[in-house]
Amino acid sequence: MIPRRLEKPEFRPIQVKAEPHSDSQGPQHFTPGTARAAKWTLILAACLVLYALVGFLIAPPIFRAYLDSTLSERLRHPVTVKEVGLNPFTLSLTIRDLAVWGDDAHALLGFEELYVNAELMSVINWAPTFSAITLRYPFVVLRVDQAGRVNLLELFPASVPSDSGRETPAPVPESRSLPSLFIERLHIDQGIVEFHDESRPTPFAADLVPVTVTLRNFSTVANSPNTLRLAGEMGPGERIEWEGSVHFTPMQSTGTLRIAKLGMRSLWEYVQDAVRFEIADGILDVSADYDVGWDGSALRASLTGGTMTVAGLRLTEKDDPLPLVTVPLFEVTGIEGDLGTRRVGFASLRSRDAHVIGWIDEQRRVNVQELFASAQNAAPVSMAEAEAPPRTPSWSVTIGSVSIENYSLALEDRQTLPPVRVEFEPVSFTARNLSNEPGAKAAVALSVRVNDKGMVTAAGSVVPAPLTADMDVQVSHLQLPGFQPYVDQLARLSVESGAATLDGHVSYRSETDQRPVIRFTGQASVTELRTKDRQLEQDFLKWDALHVRGLQVDVKPMHIGIAEVVAQRPYLRFIIGQDRTTNVSQIMTRADSVASEGGTRVAPAAPGQGLVPIQVEAVRLIDGSAHFADYSVEPSIDTGIEGLRGGITGLSSQTLARAAVRLRGNVGRHAPVSIDGRINPLSDDPFTDVSVRFKNVDLTVLSPYAMRFAGYAIKQGKASVDLQYQFSKSTLEAENKVVLEQLTLGDKVESPDATSLPVKLAVALLKDRNGVIHIDLPVRGNLQDPEFQYGRVLVGALMNVVKKAAMAPFQTVARLVGGDDDELSAVPFPVGDKALTPAGEKHLAALAKALHERPELRLEVAGAADAEADRIALANRKLTRELISMKAAGPRSTPPQEDSGAVQLTDAEEADLIRTMYAKRYGKVPAREAAPPEALKDRLLQGIAVDDDEIRDLGRERARQIEDYLVVREGIPPERIYVQDVNVDAKAEDGRVAIALALDAG
Repeated sequence: MIPRRLEKPEFRPIQVKAEPHSDSQGPQHFTPGTARAAKWTLILAACLVLYALVGFLIAPPIFRAYLDSTLSERLRHPVTVKEVGLNPFTLSLTIRDLAVWGDDAHALLGFEELYVNAELMSVINWAPTFSAITLRYPFVVLRVDQAGRVNLLELFPASVPSDSGRETPAPVPESRSLPSLFIERLHIDQGIVEFHDESRPTPFAADLVPVTVTLRNFSTVANSPNTLRLAGEMGPGERIEWEGSVHFTPMQSTGTLRIAKLGMRSLWEYVQDAVRFEIADGILDVSADYDVGWDGSALRASLTGGTMTVAGLRLTEKDDPLPLVTVPLFEVTGIEGDLGTRRVGFASLRSRDAHVIGWIDEQRRVNVQELFASAQNAAPVSMAEAEAPPRTPSWSVTIGSVSIENYSLALEDRQTLPPVRVEFEPVSFTARNLSNEPGAKAAVALSVRVNDKGMVTAAGSVVPAPLTADMDVQVSHLQLPGFQPYVDQLARLSVESGAATLDGHVSYRSETDQRPVIRFTGQASVTELRTKDRQLEQDFLKWDALHVRGLQVDVKPMHIGIAEVVAQRPYLRFIIGQDRTTNVSQIMTRADSVASEGGTRVAPAAPGQGLVPIQVEAVRLIDGSAHFADYSVEPSIDTGIEGLRGGITGLSSQTLARAAVRLRGNVGRHAPVSIDGRINPLSDDPFTDVSVRFKNVDLTVLSPYAMRFAGYAIKQGKASVDLQYQFSKSTLEAENKVVLEQLTLGDKVESPDATSLPVKLAVALLKDRNGVIHIDLPVRGNLQDPEFQYGRVLVGALMNVVKKAAMAPFQTVARLVGGDDDELSAVPFPVGDKALTPAGEKHLAALAKALHERPELRLEVAGAADAEADRIALANRKLTRELISMKAAGPRSTPPQEDSGAVQLTDAEEADLIRTMYAKRYGKVPAREAAPPEALKDRLLQGIAVDDDEIRDLGRERARQIEDYLVVREGIPPERIYVQDVNVDAKAEDGRVAIALALDAG
């Protein structure tokens, strides 16, 4: 409210009328004494008249002019007074319509009427004494301009002109005691206070109207009793009341201050440019008893019986009508404070039914934190200022009780899409005996329901100085599906169900004495977890319960200790898809690729901080299982591990620690699997020495792999696998021993991925007489080598075994019998001869032994002959037979068809018989000197005919000799030996023709 402008008042002198005196009596006769009395009476009357004239008529205009001129000069602003009235008989003064004018022709302050009534007691008291002072309709216009100048300060200059024309600071009066003053009653009625602050970015204006002040029995005399009452209104229903006493000797005041129904939006409007929030609504009520005093050297102030109530508070972001914080009731009672002892106390703080909406945005800013942050940049604090000790003792604060009831918080994490929304309702919190006194212990309790089903409770004690806390914490039925967006950041996985529980004790120590800053001890569990592969729409990982018992987590220094981890009925599904990718690789997708699909916004992860010391005494599996399926082959593979049980003991992140592993289960229903050994996966240098054994695994499960990569189906067979893994310092050493029993391949199938190697032959070579195949596949490598892939190396080693067996079968069988593969792969025969030599029989005996060891092998024997060398040898044999026949029976026209047994010819006999035969066939025999026996023999051999059938028969007979030896002498079933057609293009070496042998699978 801006007061009306005051016009220059016209002077209206006080009219004093003298009434004529009438006397009913006639003329009086005066005696000298009477005349003397009359004289003094007339003098007194004249004095009274003069006194009245001066008081009523002369003094008021003079005083009015004095006020106009003197005050205007002192205040350096125009001062106008409309009327001054003086009653000399009642010693009262009335001033009407006084105003002090500003440079903008607006009144700065003034009043409509000031009434002051003095008493004659002033003479007796030798001090100003007033029975009443009344000020009606006073007003003050307090204005702060854009430069921060306060208009009322212009009325009291801080400097005065000097003789030199320069301004010098005004002299400071010496401190002295106040003059005596007595006021029986002071009353200010219907006062107006206007406040305008134009220095703020948003100008502010407020009125305090009407203001009523009543002061009774006021005196500057020490310890004089008085009462003061002030009341004002800032708006409809908004009242400020002050009731108490004021003393000036010594300076002190006691009383009660009350603020009722004050609209908090008005307070916000004044500070709106310095804060980020907006107060849409709210009512503030404050009351307190105070005691303030000044003894000349120190200020004394205390507060008692204070209360503060905030009702209907609603906070929003600026220019947004959505209320972020709603507080129906916040009440503080029993407020006490003492400046001397620097103590503040609150009997109780109570609030209920509040609702808060909060979120974290993509830049990790918390809206509530931003809401209450200063809207202006604070000046930086130097390190010296930050570390400097406080100059004054800190305040002691105590709170008797805190009670928060039925709060609700709706929090969103907008770093994910969709945002994670968590509802905390209701939230209840109580505290008793809070204090920042060193060692003071407070009892606190918290109860929160999370997302309708989850429950969090905490109860314990807190010591604020130094800050320590000991709390029992329980979390129950916290539903994990509500946090699905967090999982989306890491994997394409749906959390279908699962509930987390936590039960333990949390301790916090701000000043450690060789103890961790934070320690949690207790247990945790996740029950009924079920996750689903989004792509396959099938279960991926699940369990009935995962219990972590004896959990201890320390922070600063960091350490995690676990007594036992128990997994009940854990299950994992591992799938190879038609495109040969695994479900694990598809699920555990890199976060940035998930984000590129518009599914999740992910903030960059902080760099690793090193390994955390961890110790797990035992891990137990109860009835675990895993499912394996491979849809990249046709038909598909579908199997798994069932009944997995056992555990791991002694897990630790210490480098030299070794944990014992013992697990048992079944592949399918009847093929046992065992895992035993020692591991240390938690160390910065992981260590593994584990053996994995599978027994009696049905090989028909792997038939699709055999069809795809080998080109054959598996009709039957069992497998036992013994795997030994040793891993340390990034180096892997693995021994893979595989035993296949009764492996039987079926019909050949077409597959583009099938090997061209003779797989059946390799199987027959590797399978012993009992139908067992032993394969040893050692693998070694450095896992840090990007070129090293264990699976690829293992498959490569297996294919090398098959290749060696198939491509060099006689090397394989030679290792069985200790022979030479070259000796076993061929049987030499002398040229022209069909009989086995002792060396050939020895080679066949070794080969027979290998055939007995590998009953599925069959032998292919191809007869062979050298057409040139064997022709000569056969002709020579025929000639020798004729010569022997000639010696035994005389000349004959036809040579015998069979050898003559043991008949032998000497050189001389042979030479004579050759000359005789030559003479018979060619007539004249040359002289011995001209034709030696050798020449004659060559001429005779040229005349002996050996046809191709004889050569072929020789090669075939050689093969039959091998067959007969193996069947008759070595007992090889004849159906395992196949005699093939004769090769007459063989070449003799060193007088021998080799009969080539070949192995094949039966």
